Amino acid sequence: MRSDTLASLLGMFISLAFWAGVIYVVWRIARRRFSAQGAGPRAALSLQNDELRSLVTPRTPKNTFSAATALRDKLAERFLAVCKQVPAEVIAYTSPALSPPAWVHFEFVLPAEHRNLSLRASCKITVESLDFHRFEHLLTVELTEAKRRRVYSGVIGLDEGQMRSIIEYLTAPILPEVPKLPMVRQHPLQFWRPRNKIDRLHPDWTEVGLGLLAFALFFFTFGFAPFVGQVVALGVVYFLVVRSRARKTYVLTPGKPLHDPRLLRRFDSWQANIYGLGMRADEVRADLLQRLNTRTGTETQFSVAPERIWYAGVDGKVEREQIVVSYRRAMAFVHVEAHGDDLYVGWDSHVNTGTWIEETLAAGIDRETGESVVAKKVVLGMQTPNEYDITDTSFLTEWLHTVVTKLVRLKMEEHRIDQQIDFVIQRGSREAVLHGEGVAAGPARGRGFLADRLQRVG
Repeated sequence: MRSDTLASLLGMFISLAFWAGVIYVVWRIARRRFSAQGAGPRAALSLQNDELRSLVTPRTPKNTFSAATALRDKLAERFLAVCKQVPAEVIAYTSPALSPPAWVHFEFVLPAEHRNLSLRASCKITVESLDFHRFEHLLTVELTEAKRRRVYSGVIGLDEGQMRSIIEYLTAPILPEVPKLPMVRQHPLQFWRPRNKIDRLHPDWTEVGLGLLAFALFFFTFGFAPFVGQVVALGVVYFLVVRSRARKTYVLTPGKPLHDPRLLRRFDSWQANIYGLGMRADEVRADLLQRLNTRTGTETQFSVAPERIWYAGVDGKVEREQIVVSYRRAMAFVHVEAHGDDLYVGWDSHVNTGTWIEETLAAGIDRETGESVVAKKVVLGMQTPNEYDITDTSFLTEWLHTVVTKLVRLKMEEHRIDQQIDFVIQRGSREAVLHGEGVAAGPARGRGFLADRLQRVG
């Protein structure tokens, strides 16, 4: 009896091995037949390589990151409005411009009843982008009060009542009830919460159904049709392979923002302090902005715009204004600031290594078009600069230096200021820019002057 069982198992094993070999041969024949119709033997691998940044990813004003930034600004405005009703004194910080993810941070200033005692409380709201999902933007709410810290992940949204409960939880002298926020399902058994699934795609039900049929025919027909079921199953598998190789697969993408994210590598700089022009700071800034704008429109990808920046000072939040000049992957920041009767004028140029890249999110059938698609999401990436980026940055540096120093000389002559100014540019290392020597890859590379360049208010 035992020998009969072993013989039966051995025969089944040999049969399965034989049919597995046949399926593999059929798959190889079908693959070779249809890959020969492409541009080469490696053409089929291109769709699976997410390290290659697509040059045809469209730039759109309505994209994932711009929507997240708009939602962040709207939440900040509503939250501050509720704080005025409570009332509660709060300091708001927002995420740097063009640096995902978008977030807003609130620091509460709580009254102290006793000397040298204070309560510390804060709330940080991060906007998470989920393309093509039922809820395309979810919130992560982090509440910190003394030693307590609560994190709500997958929050669908915040209304005025929920914001008020958060503020009361953080500012009330006696700890009130914990806020209850609407969240999506975090675990499969949380049936009372909505599931945030991908709405735009659905499975290829034809492929799923025929695959199950082939499986059933192959494994469950040994008893009454030993070879007929297997042959039919092989035919179904061959049909699925031919169908898959013959149909085109489209790319579904939300598009990338109009401007690239900022991951900067310092290039050159120049600065000077001019006596007696401090009262003319607004005038100098306006004239400089006008002179810089004369080139706008003459070159593609050239832009000039004032921008508000913030950074954490010794005693709280500090805001300033700078002029941003960009050309392709070159960026420069111009500073005109009054310090009493002195006027500080300076600029610093950078090569931007930030870019938007695509990562595969899911594959399936598009509900709107019925086509087979691969859904992509756009995320922050880094692209190493090349010699042409160095050339563009050198051009922007020299042109900007000429415009700034010419205006400085003109203002000094106009107001009869006799002062020796060093107009020599402080050069940076080109090798460090090209190879990233001494520069960490990422939006936060430590504290200091360069790190503050990344803290920008949109």
